[in-house]
Amino acid sequence: MLDGISKERERLREIKESADLIIDSSSLNIHQLERRISDYFQDESDADLSVNILSFGYKYGLPADADLVMDCRFISNPHWVPELRPLNGLDQEVSNAVLSSENVQEFLTRYELLFETMALGFINEGRKFLTLAIGCTGGKHRSVAITEELLNRLKNGNKLNKFKINSQATHRDLGREI
Repeated sequence: MLDGISKERERLREIKESADLIIDSSSLNIHQLERRISDYFQDESDADLSVNILSFGYKYGLPADADLVMDCRFISNPHWVPELRPLNGLDQEVSNAVLSSENVQEFLTRYELLFETMALGFINEGRKFLTLAIGCTGGKHRSVAITEELLNRLKNGNKLNKFKINSQATHRDLGREI
């Protein structure tokens, strides 16, 4: 069986290398896969670039469909604050704690610059999809808050405003706590 999988991967390697979009469906149920496909292809034919900012937890593995992975485990972990532990990065209290942590604003500013450079390169190469993955330990607090902040910044002003960029956030591991 392993030989068969290896042969299949080798046969598909060339197709994968030329693909505009790769969706890792290994951790998705049929409904999540359908939603992911719909999000990518719903009436966005005139967009120069579709960006998915994906939060994830390292303890669940790296997302295979990411074009760029950033680690935000350097940020103070709200998991260790008793009143924040049951909340997640979508809650204002957690978001405030994460975004006010040391070096986070500088990280976000530098990440925005990296994104703008990368997005321009993707557009110039005719690529239509860009997946940015933001990881923390469990995918519940820090990566979710950072993903939402990056999405907000992308939608509310950047140096690429002459292009039509559709953007969305996906929180792969939110609600998956072990």
